[in-house]
Amino acid sequence: MGKKTGKKLKSLLGLIFAFAQQERFSQSYEKSLRLFMDLPPHKGIEAIKWQDQDKKNFLMWFCFEVLHKDKTICDLWIEENKDKSGDILNLAGKLNRSNLALYYVVHEKCSRDKLYMSDLLSHTDILLWEPVIYQLRDKPLVFGLRIIDLGKELLSTGDFYVFPREISEDILGFFHRHLQGYYGEEIESPRGFPRGAGYLLNHLRLTLQRSDEFIRQKKQREKEMEKAKIKKLCSHFMVEDFELAIQKLEELPSITFLGEESGYRFYEWYHDPMLTGKDYPNAGIVLTRQKLVIHCLDIKCFDELKSNIIEVMKDVASHVYDMVIRKKQE
Repeated sequence: MGKKTGKKLKSLLGLIFAFAQQERFSQSYEKSLRLFMDLPPHKGIEAIKWQDQDKKNFLMWFCFEVLHKDKTICDLWIEENKDKSGDILNLAGKLNRSNLALYYVVHEKCSRDKLYMSDLLSHTDILLWEPVIYQLRDKPLVFGLRIIDLGKELLSTGDFYVFPREISEDILGFFHRHLQGYYGEEIESPRGFPRGAGYLLNHLRLTLQRSDEFIRQKKQREKEMEKAKIKKLCSHFMVEDFELAIQKLEELPSITFLGEESGYRFYEWYHDPMLTGKDYPNAGIVLTRQKLVIHCLDIKCFDELKSNIIEVMKDVASHVYDMVIRKKQE
């Protein structure tokens, strides 16, 4: 980050953080702070012992993401500070409602004063400078980062979260191992977690749900499907060896077995193996002793899965025919 940009960002954050301390935001401030720091009801917010990084992380979240009657604090600050310079207002607009994404360090591309990172969900590589993360680059960690694009450069806003690398391999497994109640019970609310775990759950969830590029692509696919004339694509296979078909299906890295009922085995398939079992499936598979049927909404995913099935199951199932189910014309 350029020195001038860095100074402008620091100055702007100071102004917005001070603005957030106004009495009109006090109720929202305390409620948000209790959630962020997993503070029990019997303790006042003055009991919090701040770490500098925690405080900055909270203020960034509170000012740029928490809504106050459908507006962020940054929205309100911009409305009341129209006299500020264009550069400052433009930077505030970039920050406003900016989101976190999960990144890991690409060690082989890093060199002195250069930090290469890759988005865990979109697999997009970025080049930026964040001194603390550079010092941690060799540790088995992933980082929640807020990145804004200024056109000529990518800018880390300095609020980041550190998680063990194991979450990138099995996010749901991580939740189950680390974020259960004292007696191994599933917990629905952050208040029910052991001390400190609510903080981790809240921000890991924010990081995953708000990965900019991933969510943007997902919403784009959903819009395209709404406009599409095709309701569903199906591909039918004749099964020659049922037991071997089960074995072959389970060898696919992006398949999840849902269960069996009345002789029907149900599976889900995910285009991205890293999201298997963690996101909405891209296709479904039904297997019986006589047939295997793929059903899918997206033509690209359909073609990829069908090709995979033909290759992996060439000795145990043979492709018979495809079928297109179209939407009724309104």
